[in-house]
Amino acid sequence: MQLRQFIFLALLLTVSSPILFSQPEEPAPRIQVNGTATITLAPNELVLSIRIRHEDKKGSEAVSQYRKTRSQIIDTLKKYGLPDSTISESGMQFGTYIKRLQYNEDGEELFFAQSTFTASLFDFKNYPSLAVALTEIPGTFLEQSQFTNDSTTQIRHEARLQAVKEARKKAEAMAAVYGSKLGRPLLIKENYSDNQWNSVSNFNFRGGRGNESYVDPGLMVANDYLSVTASVYVEFELVE
Repeated sequence: MQLRQFIFLALLLTVSSPILFSQPEEPAPRIQVNGTATITLAPNELVLSIRIRHEDKKGSEAVSQYRKTRSQIIDTLKKYGLPDSTISESGMQFGTYIKRLQYNEDGEELFFAQSTFTASLFDFKNYPSLAVALTEIPGTFLEQSQFTNDSTTQIRHEARLQAVKEARKKAEAMAAVYGSKLGRPLLIKENYSDNQWNSVSNFNFRGGRGNESYVDPGLMVANDYLSVTASVYVEFELVE
């Protein structure tokens, strides 16, 4: 019996000894850095967001006013040369709601008709007069005008590549201080990619009346450039 126990213990030690006596491997020395790159470019497109809303006690009247305004908007956009392919409409709604009175009391039931147009303007010098023309149409709100560029996808890609190169350049300089060199990258992670577009909201409401707005031409500010920023986190192996 004792011989069997001895043989069992001997076999157990033989199998487990590499696990029991092996030393854990030290992690490879590494360096961790962030890289950031920003690319600026000129805008070549101004995307307009135009909302229509009409309310009335009669549903037929709300729809009639809405249709008239809708036609006026389309005619105005075409007059200023906006391509049909860039004009779209979304969020079309027809319905009713109870108008709230003072102290949140229920008021009369009103019918409403609304939707939102988006359109692209490429000739920026027409923007002030177009904005004024749109907001003079009853029931129309110019909610936002946003500068953009049709090559942003490629610009984002280039910004990421530049950020990675910047991270490697930084890591090489830091490693050289200790007499080391960079090995293979162990991890590359994008921190963020931020499109810092500039928006224009150059309209005010007339006396708080929700169905009328106007544009102040004095608030028209030229937008010279857009910027795309990319940031990456990279870990490099260090070699002697």
